[in-house]
Amino acid sequence: MGPALLIVCIGIIALIVFFSLKKNQQLTREGKIISRPPNFAENAEIFTLGNTDNQAVFREISSINYDEMSVKMSADGSMQQFRFTGKCWTAKLSQQSCDNSSCVYRFEFTQWKMNDYAPKDALGMNMLLTSVEKAFLRIDGNTTVQNVRLEYRTKHNLI
Repeated sequence: MGPALLIVCIGIIALIVFFSLKKNQQLTREGKIISRPPNFAENAEIFTLGNTDNQAVFREISSINYDEMSVKMSADGSMQQFRFTGKCWTAKLSQQSCDNSSCVYRFEFTQWKMNDYAPKDALGMNMLLTSVEKAFLRIDGNTTVQNVRLEYRTKHNLI
């Protein structure tokens, strides 16, 4: 019975991996996610766009379909700060500066739970980040993006 059980377990794992990869490929084809490295949550994204009306950013970020990715968004339009809550993670987007020539926004994941090598809800996180990137590109097609490594602390559960 031991070898048969092992074969069944391997088969189940293979099916899970297959359907996960298929879902990722579908979402990539639909433009809902971008292929990212497993540690993408460890970087902040700095968006620099030409000077724009703050309301354009507020409208674009508010118009994203968050239900599709199981995300809750709250915003403070006057401060240009947005908070996002996913299944097992949180993120924020905030305006860093704005002058006559450009506006700078910073997006970062503030908390997330991990599997062995990647965030538990990496798909939802990737969908949100892709949606935010596309929102900035709709506002200004010349938006530049810079990745900055986050400094963060981890919690370990001792058994």
